[in-house]
Amino acid sequence: MRVRSSSPEPVKGVTQSILIMGGSGFPLDRVLSDNVDEFTCKICSEFCEQPVVTLCENKHIFCLACLDEWFRNGDNAKCPTCQEQMKYGTDARYETLKEHSPVLSRVYEKVRVRCPMDDACDWIGSCSEITRHMTSTDAHKKKTTTTSKTSKTTTKTTTRGNSDAKKEENDDTADGLQKQALNKFEAKQYRDAVQLCSKCLSIDKDSAKALHLRGRCWSQLGAFHEAIKDFKECQAVAEGKENNEYAIACAQSLMGMYRKTGDYEASVLAGEEILKRGLKIENETLEEEVERMRYVLRTFQSAEEDEREKRYAQAVERYAHLLELDCGERCEIARARCLLSLGENLTQILKFTLDAIRRDDSRVDMHALRGRALCLTADGDFENGIKFFKHALTQNPDDTKTMRLFKDAKKIKVSLENARAAHQNREFAQAVESFTEALESTEFIPEKSPVCARILVERANSYLRLNEAEKCAADARKALSAVDDYKPAYFTLSNAYLKLKEPKKAKDVLENLQKILPDDAETKARIEKCNFEVRKLNRCDYYALLGVTSLASPIEVKQAYKKKAMEYHPDRIPIDATDEEKSKAETNFKLLGEALEILEDELSKRLYDEGYDKEAIQERVEAAKRSAFNRQHSHHGGCGSHHH
Repeated sequence: MRVRSSSPEPVKGVTQSILIMGGSGFPLDRVLSDNVDEFTCKICSEFCEQPVVTLCENKHIFCLACLDEWFRNGDNAKCPTCQEQMKYGTDARYETLKEHSPVLSRVYEKVRVRCPMDDACDWIGSCSEITRHMTSTDAHKKKTTTTSKTSKTTTKTTTRGNSDAKKEENDDTADGLQKQALNKFEAKQYRDAVQLCSKCLSIDKDSAKALHLRGRCWSQLGAFHEAIKDFKECQAVAEGKENNEYAIACAQSLMGMYRKTGDYEASVLAGEEILKRGLKIENETLEEEVERMRYVLRTFQSAEEDEREKRYAQAVERYAHLLELDCGERCEIARARCLLSLGENLTQILKFTLDAIRRDDSRVDMHALRGRALCLTADGDFENGIKFFKHALTQNPDDTKTMRLFKDAKKIKVSLENARAAHQNREFAQAVESFTEALESTEFIPEKSPVCARILVERANSYLRLNEAEKCAADARKALSAVDDYKPAYFTLSNAYLKLKEPKKAKDVLENLQKILPDDAETKARIEKCNFEVRKLNRCDYYALLGVTSLASPIEVKQAYKKKAMEYHPDRIPIDATDEEKSKAETNFKLLGEALEILEDELSKRLYDEGYDKEAIQERVEAAKRSAFNRQHSHHGGCGSHHH
């Protein structure tokens, strides 16, 4: 797909900040190829650097930095050219040129350009080669001219002249590289900017400007330790030249880098050192930043104390607050560690650790966090969790915390394997003992973790097989307090209540689950079963009423009926009987009739023995009669038709 061509005229209403910085793109006067209108950014009116394509209907090309600035300061949902709404909303407003069209991306890369170093270099090449040229060791050679005239100056004068010329040429080159590096930084091409700064520093190693800019690039790339090194070196150079501007800038940058690496004490010391030296500043930002870092340090120390004292919930709150203050990965790791001790946010922690390990597989702390998180999931993946602990210990065998977690995980894994094997072999008492050992032998498993809920339910089922329904119910309730939407815990608790002859409670439990899973077929079926048990429990016990067993024959049932009917017949009720006694006798006499009617009939008696109450029995008997009638009617109708 071709992108709609862009006019070099700037967009009306573009933010002043972009106009002031002169655009983020490559200078158009250094572009040699024709027909590059479609690669001209309408915001800065320059040849696009790091081109991106808007997701509006018309697909316009802009510099990445220009478009980001537009969305930050303008209408964050509309294209700056056609003012159309972004197709996919504000979360996805553009894509790279290569993602949009690999063919168009190759065309862009082949555009011919001159070196952007003004007239200091006569290099010409493709757009894709410009970064390699800018950072090469023999780049930016001035155009040379030959002359037949013979110089009559002395050797000393010639040497001095060449030296001065060389110094002037180096100064020009360093300034040009700094300018290009700044352009790359503003275009968010931070790695290219780092290379250009490094090239500049190879010419002028004491360039505070290049050191500071390279430090900023490292910071944007997340390479905070490299940034700290550059800022410290820049600070030393700037102070040696009495350059307060860069000294203060580096002090503030160092404070930020130390904060991101988690060295909060060093951050405070860096700021205090500058304040002690009495450097002049235009406002109070440095003092405010130092005081802010003192607050961060105090808060972090309090959070560490909470963690040591196992006040994990309080520690999580403090670490979360520090993350809001942009206090870096150290706080995020500490917060994840406390959340694991609470058994919470496992999905988030698994994603966080996986991303970190993909970036750097040597991260021992991330392997340890991920190992425990895997063990604490509902699946209880101890096998893979133990592998991550092993990997961490391979790189750091002296990590005592990880070693303890590793040993605990192995111990629990063995206990669970033994418990499940015992349950499978119907050794339920042994299973209960092993499940208990897995839960209580170490502090590895938090009470609120998904794996704790699972183990509790497994132990509860072993209790149920031992006919210890009360203990079964207690474990199931604990599992639900750990994970309030754990389906197996609801089922196990309802089974415990059924075992305790409390079907109404079993039904209530399942109805609570149904609110969470309204369309779950298994839950609906279990509720129906509970309804059946409730009706069964509430029905009259005809055998007890008649005083016979369920094995009584129809004749025995009749004899028992006659005997009991004489006892409860209305004519036999004493004249002085209370109203309550009269009502009870009348009810029993009526129930005797129902008992005789149901227990005399073979089908009705079988249904009653299966647990159905009077209403359900009548429904099924009527259904059986209708079915028999329909079969008979169909049979006669078929015969008649055949006969006819």
